[in-house]
Amino acid sequence: MNRDSISALLLIGLSAATLTGCIINPYSIQYRDVKTIYPPSVQNMIRAIPTKTPKTIQVDDINAAGAEWKRRGYILLGYVDWTIPRGTPYLTSMIPLDLRVQARKVGAEVVLFANNTPAGREEGIMVIPTYQPGESYTANTIGNATVRSPRGDYYYGNYGQTTTVTSPGTYHNEVVPYSTQLVKYSALFFALKKSEYLTPQQRAMSQ
Repeated sequence: MNRDSISALLLIGLSAATLTGCIINPYSIQYRDVKTIYPPSVQNMIRAIPTKTPKTIQVDDINAAGAEWKRRGYILLGYVDWTIPRGTPYLTSMIPLDLRVQARKVGAEVVLFANNTPAGREEGIMVIPTYQPGESYTANTIGNATVRSPRGDYYYGNYGQTTTVTSPGTYHNEVVPYSTQLVKYSALFFALKKSEYLTPQQRAMSQ
């Protein structure tokens, strides 16, 4: 299953959850953990889960900002990097509160995020099935007939009959080009190193 298929299935799940009243944090669904791939020596540097409210900072260039916080002595715990069509109903409401909930869950002290970052366009074609109803028309039948009565008498006369006929409908596939603006939701989750692993400059900046 490719990335587009996964995103489509996820959007369907989000929509269904929203309609049923369930609360879903998209940052939690899209979170990718990197802490677990660090060697034990690096994992041991990470400070215990903080008790204060995590900081959420919106940035323009998330890569540059992430490099700066690493220089300050922070270690990346995980990230979110999700490209979706602009205007996706539920995701337009993604707010820092969702980030803080996920930050507490993974033990992050600082979260850098960039929402609705333009990410180019997606172009292609879609097939739209259409149904054309059948046409109705009326047929008139006129003629004459001879009828014999039970007594054996013959009677002659004319008759007329009207019949409505409907032809079967038809199905067609219409190919329509589309172009969709894509946007990216990104977030980096950081935790500070333990004090003994910080340089004097990093220790001063973390106060």
